[in-house]
Amino acid sequence: MAATFGVTIPTQSICAGHTSPAEAFLDAFRARSSVSLWIASRGFGGKTSLLAVLALTNAILLEVDVVVLGGSGQQSSRVVDRVHRLLASGRVPRAWLVGEPGLYKTQFIWGNTIEALTASPTAVRGAHPVRLLMDEIDEMELRILEAAQGQPMDRGMVRAHTVMSSTHQHANGTVTAMIQRAAETGWAIHRWCYHETMEPHGWLSTAQVRRKKLELSQRMWVTEYELQEPSAEGRAMDPDAVDRMFEAPATPISQDALARIWRGEAGIKTHRIFDGPRGPWYTVGVDWAQKRDYTVAVVFRCDTRPFRVVAVYRTHRLPWPEMTERVGSLLDEYEGPAAHDNTGAGAAIREFPALASRHQLLDVTLVGRDRTDLFRNYIGAVERGEIVCPRIDVVYNDHKYCTEEDLFYGGHPPDTLVAMALAYHAFKTGREPGDFGISI
Repeated sequence: MAATFGVTIPTQSICAGHTSPAEAFLDAFRARSSVSLWIASRGFGGKTSLLAVLALTNAILLEVDVVVLGGSGQQSSRVVDRVHRLLASGRVPRAWLVGEPGLYKTQFIWGNTIEALTASPTAVRGAHPVRLLMDEIDEMELRILEAAQGQPMDRGMVRAHTVMSSTHQHANGTVTAMIQRAAETGWAIHRWCYHETMEPHGWLSTAQVRRKKLELSQRMWVTEYELQEPSAEGRAMDPDAVDRMFEAPATPISQDALARIWRGEAGIKTHRIFDGPRGPWYTVGVDWAQKRDYTVAVVFRCDTRPFRVVAVYRTHRLPWPEMTERVGSLLDEYEGPAAHDNTGAGAAIREFPALASRHQLLDVTLVGRDRTDLFRNYIGAVERGEIVCPRIDVVYNDHKYCTEEDLFYGGHPPDTLVAMALAYHAFKTGREPGDFGISI
């Protein structure tokens, strides 16, 4: 990059959990995953300039179309302005360009272009580039981002790729939604702050950092420059309590690629004696899938304090007979009180006698006061430290970013959180194996 554009991209990661800008750049250029999420400091992270270099590198070395989309028209223009500055440096031969660089489109002799789009539903549905670069997505409406995601398409041997770049400012904004989606899909997430871009390994001076820190509020500094979590206003749970709940797993967690099963320990049969159960025993919560959702079953081990999550099953778009059989197998292994959401899709479970003949599930209707009480009781348990769980990304993010609106004001509660709340409800209601008619 120094030879071609006169740009040096920092190659060192300084803070724990961060990656270097160079690693993020290479991940995007090589399209190691379909989407890369970049979360970096405002101004000092160099996101916009790095996107400009990436746009030119894709256009010149891969000879593919590149679309730039900002959270606003002004943000798109900033990326294009950086592209123009690089072209004006004299390091890129003018013979590679067709005409002069345009305000919205720059064309190359290979027939490809770099094009800037405005963040509108009609604009983002037109072109089909190979590479899509989005900047400041936390200022972009989610519906526009999702419409734009349909743009990129492979061309020959060059894989399509999307970069979503932003500072994380809003607790319940677009970046938060994409972090949750990345946990579900396996997208790459790269974080870096001003520590990765400071001299001597970067371009940022210590004096600039000192001056900027004096200009800003402490809250803005730690959120937008130190990359701490945005304000938790509107979150359903205390973020610190969620972090305490999700511990590193004590035993390896296996994952079935087809069924998405995380298993911390195998089920151990409970033996009934006259005065109650002996040995390990479990409760299970099941949230059945609607058309767009996931079926999730979560197993608590309840003879320990705090309770431990020992298995999580999560699947999508399986035929109902196969899905009920898989959940039934989980209930066979981890015997104990089980509760499920019988609203919507849950009501259809009674049509599958194979499951009903082996297990009797406690019906829970997630409407009105029952729904409110279920979630409030579960939140209380989490914040009192009654439950611990391995840090499975999708489960962690569902808890970390869930809002009060999701749970109490007509929103859509996350599937894994519903299943966890139902497992806790099964404990509070059933207390011991054998309740609800489950035979063991």
